[in-house]
Amino acid sequence: MLNECLSFYSDFAFEEHVVDAGSKDLPFAETGCRKAAVFILDPIDPDGRRNLGERVDAVSLGELRAAVRELQAQGRGNPGAFWVAREGRWR
Repeated sequence: MLNECLSFYSDFAFEEHVVDAGSKDLPFAETGCRKAAVFILDPIDPDGRRNLGERVDAVSLGELRAAVRELQAQGRGNPGAFWVAREGRWR
């Protein structure tokens, strides 16, 4: 299940969608107007104008995708070692 989640987010077209975590029906809506590389609506902003992803540019989005893909590769290569390494970071 983790691999599917990582795959979803590494391949997700953030450049073409607005992420609305507060939406019950459609949390990923397509948009024709891009204000930023990533647009994540603030679920507690009543006007829906605050972008939680405003500091993410095209370069940092590429870096995030590369990091997620690296996690995928580690998990597929040796899942046990992957979880042991993560557990050490959480303590």
